[in-house]
Formats: sequence, C-alpha cells, structure tokens
Amino acid sequence: MNKHYFDILVCIEENPSLSSQELSEKLFRNEMSVNDEINWLIDNDYFTSNRSLTKKGRQCLSSHKIDNAIILANIVYIINF
Repeated sequence: MNKHYFDILVCIEENPSLSSQELSEKLFRNEMSVNDEINWLIDNDYFTSNRSLTKKGRQCLSSHKIDNAIILANIVYIINF
C-alpha cells in the first residue's frame, strides 16, 4: 500500500463521514484520484462501501502506529524548535 492509500485510510478512520471532496482538499489531491483510491481500498477490503474499517484496514493502521507516533513527535519538535 502506498502513502496515498494509507493517508485516506487514516482520514476515514478519524472521520468516516468525510466526502471525497473534503478528503481531496485535506490531502491536497484531486477528487478523481481520491475516488479511485477509495474504490481501490474498498475493492481490496480495507474498508466497506459505508466506510467502516475492516479487520484488514485496522491491521494495516495498527502495524504503523509506532511510525506515526515517531513522525508526529518529529513534527511537534520541529514546530517548537
């Protein structure tokens, strides 16, 4: 899974009601690409068509939790520096 798919997965976990347009604005990508990526995530069983994370989606996110925490810590450090 590439970063674009992963970013969508994170956003959907945080707020399943985000529209494709809102996701595209939040992720700074065009809406058509975001729609294609959402369809790929649904087709590959990361979340359902009603945007509920599947077991596979939750496992994907949990396997990157430490990485996400480290990235967040670095961002906070840089902002406060």
